[in-house]
Amino acid sequence: TISLEPYLPQPTRIKARPEFGAVQGFVDYVRLFSAVDRQGCMIFAEPLEPGVPETRVIGLLDYHCPGKPTWCDHRATLLLERSDSLTAWLGSNGKWMGQLSFAEWLQGQTDDVVEPVGIELLEMVQFLMVNTDVDFLSSQMLSTGQVQISHCERVNVSSQDSATWPTRLKLSIPVFENHAPQEFAAHLRFRVREKRLELRFDLHRPNKVMASAYRGVLDALGLALGNNIILGKP
Repeated sequence: TISLEPYLPQPTRIKARPEFGAVQGFVDYVRLFSAVDRQGCMIFAEPLEPGVPETRVIGLLDYHCPGKPTWCDHRATLLLERSDSLTAWLGSNGKWMGQLSFAEWLQGQTDDVVEPVGIELLEMVQFLMVNTDVDFLSSQMLSTGQVQISHCERVNVSSQDSATWPTRLKLSIPVFENHAPQEFAAHLRFRVREKRLELRFDLHRPNKVMASAYRGVLDALGLALGNNIILGKP
């Protein structure tokens, strides 16, 4: 069948698929084009998948009504992209790093650490010393990369200024780009392996925090648009 629509003065229906990175832009567009009583407008929210770096909320502005099928050619998409900060933390979560590697990695993420203050944590890592019971002592400066080692047995961690070494971190990281930060917790761990100090962090239930942030976005959309949000893909 040949369509005669291209020869008409104007299209017979709207065919558009704009994409938004901010909630307010998505809300404004859906409000503008959806009917006053919201008939024919349906909002779908894709399930949040931790391994996928982006999630979509799709507003179909000409969706079917009972007994009235439509073409569903007009849709607006809210693209929720995982923030660069969260991507960095998830990418290194649970991975052992040498003291120098950990300090270099932490330099790019100090703004995310609120307890202890990120820059203070970085200084502690840079000047970290490990003591064991057989006189093992290792100290490595990030600026020089030099290592001094003696031997001990029982592992004991401290910094050069004898500050208490934290085992739990509080992080403030946005789950999605251009959204408010969420509070994450992480456990800081260390070990001595082949006379080398290694550190790692383990995020505490990050998927739960991500899901909570996503629910917050959907609740805000439902309130702003007066629509029920359907979990699923159109």
